[in-house]
Amino acid sequence: MLKRALIVAFAAMLSLAALAGCSSNESKSQGESKDAGSQPTTQEATPANEGSANGETAAADSNPADVINVVMTVTDADGNEVANVAVQTAPDAMVFDVLEDSNVEFLSETGDYGPFVTSINGIDASSAGDNAGWVFTLNGEPVMVGCDQQPVADGDVVAWELTTF
Repeated sequence: MLKRALIVAFAAMLSLAALAGCSSNESKSQGESKDAGSQPTTQEATPANEGSANGETAAADSNPADVINVVMTVTDADGNEVANVAVQTAPDAMVFDVLEDSNVEFLSETGDYGPFVTSINGIDASSAGDNAGWVFTLNGEPVMVGCDQQPVADGDVVAWELTTF
């Protein structure tokens, strides 16, 4: 019985890693990433429906041709939208870059498959249970690569949702 529970738990963790984790060891985090014994990445919080004064981020100081516009939403385990921000980011940005550029507080750990998002906007994935994790979609579609491997384009919508498996 214990062996079966361990196998189920391992399979759930692999599913979480595939959906919410990232598939490379390179992290573009502005802070520290959590390895064995280091601290997780932390970003500043932005309440739902707020950004900077004009809804732009630090990338907006660049030439407008050097940025793309992406919308990022965050939904908690109860289905409540807790953040909705317009993000300006680099044209070669990945989903993880959008999260970093959003100024929404988040924590991530770096593992064998790259950064794994553990908390967004002060909401830890474990708050939704043992088999929960932050999962992203791009333009309403599930993505089968990690957040540091999925490119974004101008006009894209990245949605992070706390999901229980």
